[in-house]
Amino acid sequence: MVSTLGLSLRERVCSRALFYLLVFTTMAVLNRILPDPAVAEAAKWEALGVAKPYFAVPYEEIERELFRHSK
Repeated sequence: MVSTLGLSLRERVCSRALFYLLVFTTMAVLNRILPDPAVAEAAKWEALGVAKPYFAVPYEEIERELFRHSK
């Protein structure tokens, strides 16, 4: 196997593992910091008093949501 840029196999594996750990950590942190766009959009419309549209939604899901809101 040809060594890439003079790095040993161990160094390449460590570098790749560190890169993916950094990417995963960044994604996890951003997921915690940034709000979910769908939730923010729903909250905005709810604050305006607009009902959530129920186009092509199964009846069971609507029934569950209406039951949850009625409590």
